[in-house]
Amino acid sequence: MAIGHTEKAPAFISSLEEILKKYPNDTTVNTQIQNQLTYIANNRALFYNRPTALLNYDPNEIIPITNTISDKPNVTLELSKEITSSQPSAKNIEITKGETSKTTTEAPKDILKSADNTLIVETDKMVKEPEKTKVINFSNNIRIKHAVVVDIKNATMNVAKPFAALTKHFYTTFAPGSVNLSIRTIGNTDKLIIVKGPFTNKDMAEKALTELSGSLSEMLGLKENEFTSFVISDPNLLLINSTESLNQYLNFIK
Repeated sequence: MAIGHTEKAPAFISSLEEILKKYPNDTTVNTQIQNQLTYIANNRALFYNRPTALLNYDPNEIIPITNTISDKPNVTLELSKEITSSQPSAKNIEITKGETSKTTTEAPKDILKSADNTLIVETDKMVKEPEKTKVINFSNNIRIKHAVVVDIKNATMNVAKPFAALTKHFYTTFAPGSVNLSIRTIGNTDKLIIVKGPFTNKDMAEKALTELSGSLSEMLGLKENEFTSFVISDPNLLLINSTESLNQYLNFIK
């Protein structure tokens, strides 16, 4: 699984085939591997076009997408079919729907097109202010499914070994079919190893994390200041898609 989350399909397939050769009599594992290889063979294009054989996120999760135009606060946009001026100058530009600027003294600073092809012109009169950080309203619901998260404070680190160690621990502690591990890179600062299991509420997830917290540093092969760990509900996890949102959540649970 660690190879699948960090390497492309050929390396992942090779690693699965090695297990078949090494443990030919393990019918339980071999059946799972054969099913995986068959699925890959039937979906070859899908797997070979991925950046890694196994996705580093849950495909069932819906990551919020912001509107890049409407999310520009404190910026006034002049929207018109025709902007005219009796005395054209560098700051007064005549623009007609579907046409380009008729004044060549100076181009407008920014021109966008709306859905109906009307030009949206940003003029010199606009004053841009720094964008304000949006405050995320995290849920306090402790009676829903939670995940255990190990946050490695280095987005460039190869986490194959920590991922494999956590996989071994959780597959030993819980039924393998009830556990799902994935990796999510956050901006250029953090890399999250997310463990979803039979944690139907916050207390169960915290118990699972507490059971390994004493040996977590040794298990991961990392210093204590190189990572942090926490639990998070599934709805809140959907909101973690940037360094800022991660920091907001860490402050939220303090």
